[in-house]
Amino acid sequence: MTEDVEKALFEKIEKERSELSSVDLSGTVFEGDISFTRYTAENPLCDIKFNKAEFMGEADFRGVVFGGKADFTGAVFHENARFDDAVFTGVAKFQSAHFLKDVIFERASFKEKAHFFDVRFDGWSCFRSVEFCKELCISWGAFTGGGDFKDAKFMGRFIFKRRMEEGQPEGEPRK
Repeated sequence: MTEDVEKALFEKIEKERSELSSVDLSGTVFEGDISFTRYTAENPLCDIKFNKAEFMGEADFRGVVFGGKADFTGAVFHENARFDDAVFTGVAKFQSAHFLKDVIFERASFKEKAHFFDVRFDGWSCFRSVEFCKELCISWGAFTGGGDFKDAKFMGRFIFKRRMEEGQPEGEPRK
C-alpha cells in the first residue's frame, strides 16, 4: 500500500469516527501490508466493519484496542495476520473469515462475544494466553493448519459447531 493510499485510508477512518462514531471498510481491498497499530488505549477504534475485505499483504492489528464492535465477517487474509495483545471491547465477529496463512491472537482479550463460526484457518493459528470473557462461538474442524490454545482462559460460554463440508446438506453426517 502506498503512503498516499494509506494516508487517505486513515483520514477516512478519522472522519467517519468523528462524524458517525463507526467506520465501514466493507469490501475494501488492502493491496499491501497494512498496520492499524496506531489505535491503542489512548486512541481506540470505534465500531468498525471489515466485511468481505481482502488483506493481500500482512495485516497488523497488534495491540489495537477495538473500542466497539469489530466485524470481519467474510474477510480474507492472504498473508499473515497479527492480533497479538489486541483488545476487543465489543462483539468480535470473524464469521466466515478465511485465514490463508498464519494468524496470531496471542494475549488478545475478547471482553464480549467472539464469533468464529465457519472460519477457515489454513495456516497455523495461535490463541495462546487469550482471554475469552463472555462467549466463544467456533466451528469444530476449522483448523486445517493447526491451532494452539495453550493457557487460554475461557470465562464464559463455549459453543462449538461442527463445520459443514461444502455441498453437505444441513444436518447430514459426514461420510
